[in-house]
Amino acid sequence: MRNEEYEAMARVEHTLWWYRGLRNNVTALLAAHRRTRNLIVLDAGCGTGGILDMLARQWPDDKRLGIDYSSLACSYSLQRHVATICCGSVQSLPYASASIDIVLSLDVLTADSVDPNLALVEFKRVLKPEGLLILNLPAYKWLLSYHDRAVNQSRRVNLNDVGPMLATAGLRLLYGTYWNTLLFPLMVLRRKLRWRTAASSDVRSIPSFFNRVFFHIVRIETALIRRGVRFPYGGSVLIVATKDNI
Repeated sequence: MRNEEYEAMARVEHTLWWYRGLRNNVTALLAAHRRTRNLIVLDAGCGTGGILDMLARQWPDDKRLGIDYSSLACSYSLQRHVATICCGSVQSLPYASASIDIVLSLDVLTADSVDPNLALVEFKRVLKPEGLLILNLPAYKWLLSYHDRAVNQSRRVNLNDVGPMLATAGLRLLYGTYWNTLLFPLMVLRRKLRWRTAASSDVRSIPSFFNRVFFHIVRIETALIRRGVRFPYGGSVLIVATKDNI
């Protein structure tokens, strides 16, 4: 991803409705599936550190690790002082086998620089038996647009694609859903009607009124995800998987 996109992420990650909604969804899934305290949690592709910051506030007793291939992203994450950060690839993680309780990887596996199959094998390797993997992935290849080009991403996925990918890597799907469902029609209109020559992504500030409204709409979905509801479509795919104790 280009440096200007990381700079934009760092500016809006704490305020933009989409990032806040994603953090709430991840929090809901972690609260539902984790069983103990004092865990080791890895954000694989940590970007500018927003998720790690959330983890530090929600579960301060955990040990938090972050890795990203971008030195600029790592520098932003380091400034938060909430995790041990290193620069590296999700395809070759610098952690011992069976050493991590939870791996998060959010909008990373579809990056052009990442082989998702290699990354999933690495996630399985570093996870402890019965460890958890939480993924967020952009949905629907037909929705590829200026935004994906700006963030160097030429792949999007359907929910049905994810189970076989996980199984090939030796991981088992526990829960999967689409999200950003209620706002999905607006997303499609924006991504498909905007000029194809647009060079920047949708990672930018929007008027505060719309930001508040969109966030409260996504909160409805988070409340349902917390109860195990699965949405039939949406702008992103949210996954919980496990490494079986075998």
